[in-house]
Amino acid sequence: MEPGIVWKNGMFTSPGNTPTEMIYYHDGSKGYLSGYVSILYCIDYCGSMGDCGFVIKGDGKVLWGSGIVKHHDAPVFFSIPLRGIHELRLITNSGGDNIDEDWGCWMELKVSKKTGKTDAVKVIKDDNILINGSFEEGGSVGSFKTLRQGDKIQGWTVTKATVDLNGTFLKAQDGKNSIDLNGTPGFGGIQQRFFTKKGKKYLLSFYLAGNPEGGPKIKKLLVSFGDQTRELEFDITGKSRENMGWEYHEFVFKAKQHATVLKFESNHKSGPTNWRTVTDNVKLVPYDKSKNNVVYHGNSSHSLYGLKYGRLAGGSYYFV
Repeated sequence: MEPGIVWKNGMFTSPGNTPTEMIYYHDGSKGYLSGYVSILYCIDYCGSMGDCGFVIKGDGKVLWGSGIVKHHDAPVFFSIPLRGIHELRLITNSGGDNIDEDWGCWMELKVSKKTGKTDAVKVIKDDNILINGSFEEGGSVGSFKTLRQGDKIQGWTVTKATVDLNGTFLKAQDGKNSIDLNGTPGFGGIQQRFFTKKGKKYLLSFYLAGNPEGGPKIKKLLVSFGDQTRELEFDITGKSRENMGWEYHEFVFKAKQHATVLKFESNHKSGPTNWRTVTDNVKLVPYDKSKNNVVYHGNSSHSLYGLKYGRLAGGSYYFV
């Protein structure tokens, strides 16, 4: 599997010394249970010892077994007939050597009338490494919602003070939502952590504006990619909530570690603590100079709440 494949749904299990079981009750009618199994690759550990065995039992009988699935194996597909079955048990076993990093995943579980991979799963190619770059995931926030240090926006964490997740209050650049990095009130910030390849270059792009509801007229933003920073300013003169004057920015950064933290922070130190820099439509893609890195400016984020720092063997996967 190539990097950038997004699984829309899944279940994470950690068997340890005791197998884990998920039980599903069926009415015995004709149909198929299908999905994929694999091992989670965790950004915070980065080992390669994980292995699990996956088994499906129907009314106490073994219907399917994956064998041992190792850390770097591709996801394994299954499709199990359900006619006459009333109780299904999805069992994850440790691989048998030790329990380190035995993080078994069941993805895209689906009951349908037909069998086959095309019916079982649809995967989405997403070039954006970041989760929820346009801040759309999680439903409507109305006018705006204030989030405090430690709060989560899908894919992001508020790092200090407060931020405002804007809905109808400000006209977004992409979709319906944007982030004001000065909340109500406070000089705030957000961050997201993700996989990178040490020494590889990445292209970061985003849109910048300022909240026009109050001064100062020059809004200041600090962007950090690991220990590399950029400072930006935005002038709200002539702007309004409906005419935000969004400006496009992009930077090329080189990763220094296997995992990198991207931060967006209000770069103000004093003065009014509301109405400052606003950002939207944040994207991060591998930089390819030979292809001039044509950046897709739409909202391609399909990731949801869940293992935001996780990646499955053979590619990048995020799931509920």
